[in-house]
Amino acid sequence: MWQARGCFKGLVGLALATGLVLAGCGGETTAPVTDLGKDVADNGHVDTVTPDQGPEAEAIDRDNLETGEEICSNCDEDVVEPDEIGNADTPTIGGFGYPCTKNEQCLVQFCIPTPDNSVCTKQCQEEGDCPNGWACKMVVNTAGDPVYVCLTMGVNLCRPCETHAECASAQFEQSSTNRCVSYGSDGKFCGVGCGGASDPACPDGYSCQDSTVVGGQTAKQCVPDSGQCTCNKVAIDAGASTKCFVNNSNGTCFGLRECLAAGLTDCDAKTPVEEKCNGIDDNCDGLTDPDGSTGCVTYYADNDLDGYGQGVGKCQCKDPGAGFSTKNGDCNDSSSGVHPGIVEVCNGIDDDCNGITDDPGSVGCKDYYYDADGDGYAADGADKKCLCNADPQSKYTATDGGDCDDTRVNVCPNLMKCPELCDGLDNDCNGTIDDENATGCEPYYYDEDKDGFGLGSKFKCLC
Repeated sequence: MWQARGCFKGLVGLALATGLVLAGCGGETTAPVTDLGKDVADNGHVDTVTPDQGPEAEAIDRDNLETGEEICSNCDEDVVEPDEIGNADTPTIGGFGYPCTKNEQCLVQFCIPTPDNSVCTKQCQEEGDCPNGWACKMVVNTAGDPVYVCLTMGVNLCRPCETHAECASAQFEQSSTNRCVSYGSDGKFCGVGCGGASDPACPDGYSCQDSTVVGGQTAKQCVPDSGQCTCNKVAIDAGASTKCFVNNSNGTCFGLRECLAAGLTDCDAKTPVEEKCNGIDDNCDGLTDPDGSTGCVTYYADNDLDGYGQGVGKCQCKDPGAGFSTKNGDCNDSSSGVHPGIVEVCNGIDDDCNGITDDPGSVGCKDYYYDADGDGYAADGADKKCLCNADPQSKYTATDGGDCDDTRVNVCPNLMKCPELCDGLDNDCNGTIDDENATGCEPYYYDEDKDGFGLGSKFKCLC
């Protein structure tokens, strides 16, 4: 514990006001039980401690003391008057502004953080009791009693944060109006409550503005006019950090900004890019190499495992394995003998999935000739196709040739189908027009003397 050199002369009134318990002259000065505070931790906040009463502490008989009465015997040492505490250019040991690391080093048992270091504070009753940049705020000591002390309002100003609790001027401050303010993609940083009747003015370079804070609400906060925050010593010592992000049409990637010895780091979030097949979540959407990534391959369901799938495929970065194929177009995915590229067979099935059942030239086909008149016979040299079945629509129906007139259905090389007629045509395609005995013929008798009458026993039926 820090010792006050010399005695306090005429401090009975101060002792009564603060509840200080003083040891004999030259001994240690102990703090009031009602002013118990919290130690300054490594992170710039304050932790609760119990004051050191010390084995030599002596109780003061307040009923028998009067203001101004001496309470020591060897008061020829250095004397600190009450109004000097916290007001001298050089802070009194344990007084307001005195550098500290523990609460017991301070007269009022509160060692509080400031932007540069931790110092002892003092009790107050109203705002005028605290210097500029400080405010008279209620805190609670370890006994649970409310105490008003001066707190610097800028200790966490611009500190990187994620919650409002990180922005209180001191860990033990009650009802802090400081809020964690959103700065968009740059992150979130502490503001200081402003605009209220008891709120101090914002520091130089800061202004009181309506600000969006964590939770989506709006609050009046002191924020930097430049729109950019920097780290003070308290934030650096605490290693304060905030989440940040980079956003574009490809997505949003989150990162971190930290207060390091060199200052506030830039956002370490990567820039979202179009998703590629590379084993990386390129656009930070939580998915690595999703369907449709650049460089993907389309796979189709192949249930019959014939190497061809059907339906709508998925463009994937990794081969999904058995049951999928990169080839599409199977018209029957339940039969491995039916798929594009297979040899067509005369079987009444579209084996090769080209949309035609039993194509010309299929295995098992036979030649059909072009039969223009449909009499079942084609002209010699007529075009032919190897078909599984005759095709009346295209007139490839004839399996035999020899039709001497493929424009007449009653002319063909089949006497039963095309009997010879007396019509001036070679109906049976035997090379003779209107053969003897043709249908419609008349008998002609042999007339050797050409007198117009022939032998009744010798005649021919001619046209």
